[in-house]
Amino acid sequence: MENILVSIFVPLIGLEYEAKIPINKTIGSIKKNIEKAIYDLSGGSCKIDENSSLINKKSGVVYSNVTYVIDSDIRNGTELIIF
Repeated sequence: MENILVSIFVPLIGLEYEAKIPINKTIGSIKKNIEKAIYDLSGGSCKIDENSSLINKKSGVVYSNVTYVIDSDIRNGTELIIF
């Protein structure tokens, strides 16, 4: 399984995290893992809504939950926002 390194900004808490994400998974499954990781890393103080969006910080593209990472424009170094 190949992974890519991305940066994820969380406006709700004003923090940015780096994460390795697998390219053979859907955006929806990646988003769920990101939401859980943020919840865990914040000690449970930050719960991201399950209807959140994953957005490309540079282009503004809002990713569909059913799109696979490999089929998107997400690459190493991409900056994302979870909102």
